[in-house]
Amino acid sequence: MYDALREEILEHMRRNGQILALTVLALGTLIAAGVQFHNAALVLIYPIVATSLAFMWVAEDQGIEGVGSYIREKIERPLETKEYVYWEHWIQGKRVLKLRYRITLLVFYVSSEAVSLIIAGYMSADIENALGALSAGHYGVSPLSSDTLLFTFAFIGILVTLIILGPRSFYIRRARNSDAPGRDEAR
Repeated sequence: MYDALREEILEHMRRNGQILALTVLALGTLIAAGVQFHNAALVLIYPIVATSLAFMWVAEDQGIEGVGSYIREKIERPLETKEYVYWEHWIQGKRVLKLRYRITLLVFYVSSEAVSLIIAGYMSADIENALGALSAGHYGVSPLSSDTLLFTFAFIGILVTLIILGPRSFYIRRARNSDAPGRDEAR
């Protein structure tokens, strides 16, 4: 049973790697295509795609956490002795490693989404015209152009990515999963 559960964790990890590779591919493809065709909408699609992929990554990560918790509580805990500590119990005490990994992912996702917003902002005359007209008090220009809406959704995507990948969400999930007796409560 232990081997099957460890294989399930490895499968979740493989999918996380594929999700990250797809994110990098989407970043390069959408920004390159948007710049080449001078189409800000293509660049603005990336933060929305990246946020969706970040949700998928978090779902896989929660699968890893769930299987790890099961191994720790149902398989390792009965076998644990003072002389011998099993992997899942040992790694639980190393939250700093997991937190560093999450912060690295957070920086990658948020910075790549922010870069796409900056690139799209320089490319899009509609956004500049709409914001300039509104600040000047000219309301004849519609601020609801497709680029402006995509820019808004992309910005919201960055905020959502911050929430779902942020360090605080990591500790909240750990606290929710720590219902077994004897486990440390996450702060």
